[in-house]
This record gives sequence, C-alpha cells and structure tokens, in this order.
Amino acid sequence: MTEYYRNLAGNTEEIRKFRHDMRYHAQVIDTYLDQGQTLKARDYLKTNIGQLSYRNLIYIEGLPVVSAILSDIQAKCKQLNYRFEPEVYVNYIPMDDDDTSVIIGNILTNALEALKKDNTQDRFILFEIKAAAEVTVISCRNHYIGKLLPKGTLYRTTKSNASNHGYGLNTIQEKTAKYNGLMEITTEHQVFHIQIFLPNNYPQESGNPRKTTTINEETPNYES
Repeated sequence: MTEYYRNLAGNTEEIRKFRHDMRYHAQVIDTYLDQGQTLKARDYLKTNIGQLSYRNLIYIEGLPVVSAILSDIQAKCKQLNYRFEPEVYVNYIPMDDDDTSVIIGNILTNALEALKKDNTQDRFILFEIKAAAEVTVISCRNHYIGKLLPKGTLYRTTKSNASNHGYGLNTIQEKTAKYNGLMEITTEHQVFHIQIFLPNNYPQESGNPRKTTTINEETPNYES
C-alpha cells in the first residue's frame, strides 16, 4: 500500500504545475474565443487540459501522499456512488510519508470496505484533518451495517475478512504510538468513528489553514 500511494503521490506534482499554468492557458483560450476561433480554442483545450479533465484529483499543497490517497478513494467512491467528503485544513502532518500512507490508507480502505457491505442508502465517508496548537487530529466517520464486537481496545467485525480488518486497526494503533499519539474509536447509530491524535512536534507554518483543493471536470481551478 505504501509503495502504491507513493507512486500516486508523484502525480500530485503534475497537478501543482497544472494549477500554476492554468492562468496562462485561460488567457490563450480567451484570445481564441475573442477572435471567433472556437475550433482552435477547443483543440487547445483538449490538447493542454483535457488529459486531466476526468481524473477528479485532489491536491493539497505540502501533502502529496495525502493528496494521492484522497484522490484514489474519491475516484472509487464516485464510481460506486458513495458520498465522500474530505476536508483538510493543514499542510503539515507530524509523521513521515510512509507512516502517513499506512495510517490514512488503512483508515480509508477499512471505511470503503465497510460501505461495500452496506446495502442501505446512507453510505458515506466523512474524512477530516485539522490541527490545534498542540495536536493534529485525523478523523474519519463511515456508516456500517452488522455488529462490531469488542476485541481488547479495538473491534473485530462480522465480515468474512475480519482478521484482515483487525490487522489494519492494530497497524494504525502501532504507527500512531510510534509518534506518541492516541487512537480513539467510537460507534454510535451505525457510524464508525476513528480519530488519531498526533502531538505537533514541529512548528506549523504561519497563515491560515489550507483547505482541500479539488480539480475536476465540473469545477476546474484557475487560480495560480
């Protein structure tokens, strides 16, 4: 999983460059349209922008691994018609990329697998990363069906792959402890809620928190 998301993260650098070039592209297209050359404008659009139109990518400056994971999960949820709402208000997470990949990748993979077993209409994943003065919080909520059975401080599921699911939670807990963090799981009204609390060992960048940026075919982002 880590190698998979590391490869995906490489694509987010392309998105960063794409966003910075968008203003130039928009000016070229606007010139063609002013001159009435709609076919040239269309060809230019397809050549320079079309290749990214349907990838529905998420880009978060400073967090290429998180961007890659969220883009991957968003694409899968869109294909399966699940509601996925990611909100990221930071551009720094106090752990290395490999552990970020393992923790967030396992959290969202577990959530996605739970929805695949869910035959109700209330299939959603609500994911958030935010920071206070001393702690960064990774939070994920998802609907589930069936029962979650306590297993020590964790849970085991009634799914056929319950052992794999439990291994994922154990791994998340181990990686969190590596950074002196805490993992908290609550369940209420068929909503599974996992939170990771990580001490901020490094200073946050000044300025306002950075929220998730989504680039997709419906709402392309032209800001530099």
